[in-house]
Amino acid sequence: MNATVRRLASRVLSTLLTLWGLATAMFLINQLIPGDQAAAAAGRDASPEQIEAVRIRLGLDRPVWEQYALHLDRLVHGDFGTSTVTLQPVLTDLGRLLPSSVELVVAAMVFALVAGSVPALFDASRGRPAGGVMLRLTAVTAGGVPAFWLAFLLQYLLGTRLGWFPVAGRLSQGLDVPTVTGMTTVDAVLSGSPTAVSDALAHLMLPAIVLGLAPAAALFRTLRTSLATELSQDYVVVARSKGASMRQILVRHSLRNAAIPSLSLVGLQVGWAFAGVVLVESVFTRQGIGSYLVTAVQQKDSQAVFGTVMFTGAIVVVVNLLVDIGQSVLDPRIRRVRLAAA
Repeated sequence: MNATVRRLASRVLSTLLTLWGLATAMFLINQLIPGDQAAAAAGRDASPEQIEAVRIRLGLDRPVWEQYALHLDRLVHGDFGTSTVTLQPVLTDLGRLLPSSVELVVAAMVFALVAGSVPALFDASRGRPAGGVMLRLTAVTAGGVPAFWLAFLLQYLLGTRLGWFPVAGRLSQGLDVPTVTGMTTVDAVLSGSPTAVSDALAHLMLPAIVLGLAPAAALFRTLRTSLATELSQDYVVVARSKGASMRQILVRHSLRNAAIPSLSLVGLQVGWAFAGVVLVESVFTRQGIGSYLVTAVQQKDSQAVFGTVMFTGAIVVVVNLLVDIGQSVLDPRIRRVRLAAA
């Protein structure tokens, strides 16, 4: 137990050091950007007296090392700055918009898991060379498609031409549901309106496909390779000699071992998905942290930009920590090695 606690403490410490490095990088970038930070934080119409008051409040009149200490202290206490556009704390804005982005990322990862794992399992179980080549070629092509091009293509073909899906927003005009969680699909379910549920899912479909296609292709290649390696092991030959079917071997034995590298990949893809919402939410005009960041950049809201980057980076680091812990739980071999090194 002591070794487990030491290992967990080591991973938590590593996560905190990563967050500290990110916070330090954001501070240095903010220092190197030309312009008056106090004037930017005070707003375009601020008077010299107001700018000076903001300078003192933010500690910008102090030495750099004191500014750095204040910067870390504010982050520790959850102060990511105040937006000069909304005049609200950045963390408040992000908390309001985060559920929408989480909804999109979860939908994209569900699509990626289904679209990546099902063909990989089918390809591994059937073992047909021609089919395997076609699936791998499709995965490579899908993984290389630019997201913005795919978004516009799906909007034009499936939205404008065929009319199967809406091309923008989260709900159709005139349709509204009470906000409970901030996730439109969940709120639609809670409202008890089948029309709202189907409409929210239809609006979510295209953005989720665009955001989840590249992770699905990466998951297929990784899982397919891992399954091929596992199916060549001696225990598979023994199991087949005892009459076990390929399906039983895949589900009961090979899949669990092959899922280890795929789990790491999914964790990394979740981080990339949160970065990808910047483009997807902009193209599909969905409100979320991605569209918030784009608006902040366009309106030169530096506090909102740095706060959003720091917030998103924290999400990615925490997800990777959870993935690392999940790996240790899923594979006892990894846990033993890490405990021995702790």
